[in-house]
Amino acid sequence: MARNATKRLKELNRQNAGPSGPRFPSGNPDDEIRVSWFNFILMAVIAFVALTAGAVVFGTRSIEGGLEQAANDAIVASGFDQVTAHADGTEIELRGTYVEGEPIAEAVGAVAGIRGVSAVDANELFSVAPPPDPVEREIVGRRVMVAWSEGSVAITGDVSSSSTRSALIEAVQSTPTVSVVEAEGLVVLEGLPSEAEWIDEVGVLLALALPGIPDGEFYIVPRSGVFGISGETESRQLRKDVNTSAEDLALAFSLDYIPGPSLPDTVVTVEQVEELQDDLDVLIEGKVVEFESDSAELTEIGTALLDEIFIALGLFPNVPVRVEGHASSEGSSQRNLELSVERATAVRDYLVGRGAAENRFTIEGFGDTRPIADNSTEAGRARNRRIEFIAELE
Repeated sequence: MARNATKRLKELNRQNAGPSGPRFPSGNPDDEIRVSWFNFILMAVIAFVALTAGAVVFGTRSIEGGLEQAANDAIVASGFDQVTAHADGTEIELRGTYVEGEPIAEAVGAVAGIRGVSAVDANELFSVAPPPDPVEREIVGRRVMVAWSEGSVAITGDVSSSSTRSALIEAVQSTPTVSVVEAEGLVVLEGLPSEAEWIDEVGVLLALALPGIPDGEFYIVPRSGVFGISGETESRQLRKDVNTSAEDLALAFSLDYIPGPSLPDTVVTVEQVEELQDDLDVLIEGKVVEFESDSAELTEIGTALLDEIFIALGLFPNVPVRVEGHASSEGSSQRNLELSVERATAVRDYLVGRGAAENRFTIEGFGDTRPIADNSTEAGRARNRRIEFIAELE
């Protein structure tokens, strides 16, 4: 029996032997048992440490997530959608942008007041300039045009409401000489100023003009306050009556009226030319049509003077006018010549834009070749930078 036990131990020794000998330091089976228990305990300790560390990390991250969510909720509630919170333990870092002048301190205070938050870092918050105020776009409509020929009338343009549209159509239809009215081109455009004040007066004016003018036009540009009547009539009395009624309308509603209609084959007289020239000279005396420096862009002072000249021109609509541009000696002669032509053209274009007939104007630039004052002084140069209006017989 003892011999068999000894033989079994030798076989175990041979099975457990490695390259450097038996696995048991002493070759005793008790040592093997002790090593196995040691390994088990060591692995258990390692597992416990790992589990503990994982629990700590998980618990910390859970706390961070809760604080982070609470902080972001507080930021949104404060009205800041470009700011976010990031938790590091119990400390909260705020990142993002806010508009300068907004109460960001209130949002920071709200985060700092969350239970469990130990500190708030706002070093990554940056202010930005507030956005510019939106530019309100002006609603601009087409001019209202009533054109008629042999009893047939076409109405085009934009009006502010369906009631205005109906009132204008009714005013035209009620005129005795009108047989057909085409108003497909008359459109309602929301946002335009109301025409209620003057629409009825326009009906009265049309009723007066249509019977005595076989072919003509009435137009009004509400945004610039200009209206006019064109066409030919053989009756001087009717021409006078139409102009008088139109001028009364212009005065009542602060509009500018371009006189019309004209007489057929109107001959321009010397008296008309001289009278218009006298009117223009009085308006220009001591004044200049002002432009921006080294530019053909009119200033407000310049356009104000041209508005007065426009009214004077309307009193003699058949008299041709030459618009002359002049410059001081500052700058090169070539540039002065170019600038004088550009400025004379700008004046012509402004008057035409107000409603004057383009074919009545001619343009000429003289640069610095025709001074009327001393170019060695600033006052003299200012006088030489000028626009002149010459009424012509032909």
